[in-house]
Amino acid sequence: MKTPRRKVGHEKRGLIFPIVLSTLLMIGMLGVAGYLFSLPASISKLVRTSAGEELGLKIEASMRPSFWKYLGDRFALAWRVGTTPRSTVNIRFTITVTGTNIANTATAYFYIEARDSSGSPTYREINYASGTTITVGSAATFETGSMSIDAHLSHLYGSAPTSDKTVKYYLWCKVEATGLISGQKLTAEIPVQQFDSVLYDYGVSATAITELTATKSVDVRSGSPDSNFAGSSTLYVQSYNTGTYKNCRTLVEFDLTNALPSDASVTSVVLKIYATYRSATVTRTYYVYRNLVNSWSETTVTWNNAPSITTSYVSASISSIGNYWTVDVTSLWASGSAIGFTVRDSSEGSSTAYRYEFEKRTGANPPKLQITYNYLDWSASWSWLNLDTLSISSLKVTQELAPLVLVLVSAVCIMLLMRRR
Repeated sequence: MKTPRRKVGHEKRGLIFPIVLSTLLMIGMLGVAGYLFSLPASISKLVRTSAGEELGLKIEASMRPSFWKYLGDRFALAWRVGTTPRSTVNIRFTITVTGTNIANTATAYFYIEARDSSGSPTYREINYASGTTITVGSAATFETGSMSIDAHLSHLYGSAPTSDKTVKYYLWCKVEATGLISGQKLTAEIPVQQFDSVLYDYGVSATAITELTATKSVDVRSGSPDSNFAGSSTLYVQSYNTGTYKNCRTLVEFDLTNALPSDASVTSVVLKIYATYRSATVTRTYYVYRNLVNSWSETTVTWNNAPSITTSYVSASISSIGNYWTVDVTSLWASGSAIGFTVRDSSEGSSTAYRYEFEKRTGANPPKLQITYNYLDWSASWSWLNLDTLSISSLKVTQELAPLVLVLVSAVCIMLLMRRR
């Protein structure tokens, strides 16, 4: 009796439709979220007369970043607005008056007022409360121009604050125009409205210490210049004039990737190597050099192919074991993806063998690099305002709906097709 053969091809084709449908539905849902997320806050007023005269005023606050930009930025001067460090801000207001059977010019009265989160103090950065003439049907823009955030907040607080400040922005606008038929004055007014709240995040200078563990550690020996000693249980630094253990140098390297904030200012760097043995009870003077940029491997590095070293060095003495030998290497500091050091005896080639041994990176007390640095301590913050310009302008929203509607219609069509199958 034959076993029925499975129609693998049909099953695979049958999976295509659910996958396509799920993808389209996901796109549609993200489109809806993205659209609603960035939907401008609209404020409008329309005034009509029995004579058929009409005066319209509409403004839309449009400072919000896109949904995609928000997701990308959520997780990036002393001030930061949103996630981006800023030093200046430009407050702008664009107004367009529309109407039917009204004069070609209108008078606009408005102001943009900054308020402390408690409501006081306040300051009007843009103030046309006494009125200004604008042309009906044309956009008129009023702005502060680029001004420092310190200056802006000084207007509000009397001096530039040195802590985080939340500022709420309010708008009031009234437009008057004369009807061409009745001769009456038409007035459209938008009462005082809050259109944004901005957190000005102040970076406070702070100090931090990070301690890195070596990612590479090995010694090289001039008595065996082409041999690798990765299998050795300890790190040697020795001064001698003969034999396999002639002159020995220790190499260590530390990975700096993501070790420090981008704005870190390094103030102190200390190399720490744990001493485990010495051949004689003597104090030795060692030189520490910074390795020049060079890729090397613990399992292949030798005396002959060891990384080149800088001409400058730090001199330090060592006199005991059973603890970390510490060396201030601040003068050798150089930023990059990694930093490495070479340690050697100051009197290489001496007739008497002097050796200290140190613990490798795989031991209980691996080589460490202690870095002290200053940085700007930003508190976690987010603001709708993620632009240099704070603006209120008239926008057309209907054009943005077309792609979203197309996606949703496509999804519905796919669902209907699936039901028929």
